[in-house]
Amino acid sequence: MNGKNATDQFFQLQERIRKDSRAIVFDLPGRFRRNDMHMNITALLNNGVITLDDLSES
Repeated sequence: MNGKNATDQFFQLQERIRKDSRAIVFDLPGRFRRNDMHMNITALLNNGVITLDDLSES
């Protein structure tokens, strides 16, 4: 997600989740709002949908 601001990264991730069929098998604890971002990212990590490498800026 190189060089993009946090908002752009969040919406890019949201779109990726929407397209990723693995994301359908569980419910995210929050809605897609910036206030719920940390809770949703933690849920995605815990469910193996994303990895820490996906979140790295390099």
